[in-house]
Amino acid sequence: MAMQLLNVEQVAEKTGLSVQTIYRRVRLKTFPPPVNSMYVPEKLKNKKHWAKTEISKWVKSNAVAPKVVKLEPKEQGKAEAEDAMVLNVMLDGMEKDVETLWSKYKTYIVLAIAAIAIIIVAGILR
Repeated sequence: MAMQLLNVEQVAEKTGLSVQTIYRRVRLKTFPPPVNSMYVPEKLKNKKHWAKTEISKWVKSNAVAPKVVKLEPKEQGKAEAEDAMVLNVMLDGMEKDVETLWSKYKTYIVLAIAAIAIIIVAGILR
């Protein structure tokens, strides 16, 4: 099976690093080096390429776990109350948006539902 190769732009997309950062990390030996030119097809030799498997391994081994912050119980309660308040404000805004959409488009919505009902009934009566 042929080795799957990625060019530097594809590596940047897969890793989330910039092209400059990739080359800098290769120089610092903190990133896998490009594959040896003897493994690269002749038509691709003008650019550096990396083995897809090596990049996938690097991404898996360098994945950063989200930072979990432990709070004191009193602070935790306060943070949860603030989160609930923000959520309520968001939900209130969404409710108003739904009411606005309904009042603006209720005629079209009712007509669409009626048309669907007619199509279903016509299909059943055939």
